[in-house]
Amino acid sequence: MMQGILEIYGYGKYKDVITMMDLERFTSATGPTGGYIKRADGGDVQKMAIVLCAGSRDKNYIPYCSRICCMYSLKQAFVLKKMLGIDVTVYYIDIRATGKGYEDLYWRDQEAGVVFIKGKVAEIYKNNANGKLTVLAEDTLTGETREDEYDMVALATPMVAPAGLKELADKMKVAVGEDGFITEKHPKLDPVDSLVTGIFACGCTLSPKDVRDTVSDGLGAAAKAALFLKSDYVTTSPEKAFVIADLCNGCKACIPVCPVNAITMQGDKAVIDPFQCVGCGACIPVCPQEAIDFRNATSRQIMATLRGVLAEKQPSEIRIVAFVDKNVGYTGMDFLGLDRASYPENIRIMAVPSTAILGLKHLLYAFAYGADGILVIEGSQEIDEKFTKKRMIDLGRELAKYGVENMRVRYSYVPLPVYKKAAELFSMFTERIKKFGPLQEEKRKAIREKLQV
Repeated sequence: MMQGILEIYGYGKYKDVITMMDLERFTSATGPTGGYIKRADGGDVQKMAIVLCAGSRDKNYIPYCSRICCMYSLKQAFVLKKMLGIDVTVYYIDIRATGKGYEDLYWRDQEAGVVFIKGKVAEIYKNNANGKLTVLAEDTLTGETREDEYDMVALATPMVAPAGLKELADKMKVAVGEDGFITEKHPKLDPVDSLVTGIFACGCTLSPKDVRDTVSDGLGAAAKAALFLKSDYVTTSPEKAFVIADLCNGCKACIPVCPVNAITMQGDKAVIDPFQCVGCGACIPVCPQEAIDFRNATSRQIMATLRGVLAEKQPSEIRIVAFVDKNVGYTGMDFLGLDRASYPENIRIMAVPSTAILGLKHLLYAFAYGADGILVIEGSQEIDEKFTKKRMIDLGRELAKYGVENMRVRYSYVPLPVYKKAAELFSMFTERIKKFGPLQEEKRKAIREKLQV
């Protein structure tokens, strides 16, 4: 991918267009040129350009800032100018010198005579008359379009996720973001925890980082792992499915549904192993006796939350309930908030342990309490494929028996890398429900009578 991004800069076409990693090797005393900068034909380099953000901070290629490029480029520019006597020009969009002593390095470069041109490089081509490289760029401070010649050009390329990280993350069921890096449990409060208990991430598996931050991450992840392993016993989250023994009749309907075989029979009652249970809740809606519930997200708690988010609804008002899985989907909702993304105020987001927990009862109660539309958003591919996708089709048919149009319910799989699409989904679904208008009171009344609420 990087090769295609850098083609506009002549990388791969002109041998004297190199990356900053190449330049690092050239300036090293143990490098191929013994610390001297040489052109591909063996000639000396007297004038060099360093191009920052080569392929990054560009929505067509890599949209994010790699954070470390400015600083290692400033370091190399100082070495080239001060120690090797090479005239250096740095083309930049912004200089991001955040960190202890970083701004000082920026000033030292300027005092040493390094030239800084604020502007994005449009093209690099070779002047066949003299063999030099020409950099075409606009100086945004003066408004002038410049064409300057150099012996060599070094590109500060973006830092991308390590090769094979996505494959490894999929095997470990760890979520990755749209940038290809591991998604932390919380960017501020749990910066090295993944969304999977007991799996920690650090350094450049999380985002582009310099050595200092990578070391800090590593120390934090090691401490977290040590705390996790030092205990004499293993703890697990209490938020798992459990059987209400008094209601269980031993029908065994739940056993084949469990994806991890956490449900067994003890006598004539089903029992769920809390350590083996992964908390998907898929067994809950299939129990004909309603003998399975979920700790900290019981049916009563979910119904109470529904009553709260739909309270004081006006007859002409449109309200939409969005059931979102707590682990992945709701993390995406949190990111929407951090992004300051906007979506219609008609949406009421409700976090549930997993959308596999939802059954006909939950949807009927939502309509009974005042919902005019229901969105179900799942972020886990496994839950989507094994349970929710098919179940939502079946639930749509069941709702039709109560006179509820199936277009009032929509299910969508929204993995974390595309969480921003949730805001678009909210807007489109709200417009659809507005065209339908509020659910007729007669239908709502019939549902209440059926549920006896």
